[in-house]
Amino acid sequence: MKATELRIGNYVSYKDISTIEVEHSEITEIYFGATNYKPISITKEWLLKLGFKKEERKLYSLYVDDNLDVSIWSDIYFRNPTIELTCNGRVVCKDIKYVHQLQNLYFALTSEELKLKQ
Repeated sequence: MKATELRIGNYVSYKDISTIEVEHSEITEIYFGATNYKPISITKEWLLKLGFKKEERKLYSLYVDDNLDVSIWSDIYFRNPTIELTCNGRVVCKDIKYVHQLQNLYFALTSEELKLKQ
């Protein structure tokens, strides 16, 4: 994982803590070689935590209302060990392995943060 892949608010693993939200100081530490930070692999459990709904065996969906009178359906297909993201039926990205990658792609598509749902 490179510091250039991260945005403030991305989720990563740090030492014994399974999930932290990246801040500027963590990005700086990673840039200078800190190895205590690890990417979080995307799992079915993580997709559910991020608000995706289970649809069928290998499909998870997230509906986004972006207030532009345009509906966006994001579907995730598991292709072990990676996932493929489709948006409104078109493949947007393949080989997503980590939560921070999904967060960044979601932000690029919607201008909104993909956060844990309570």
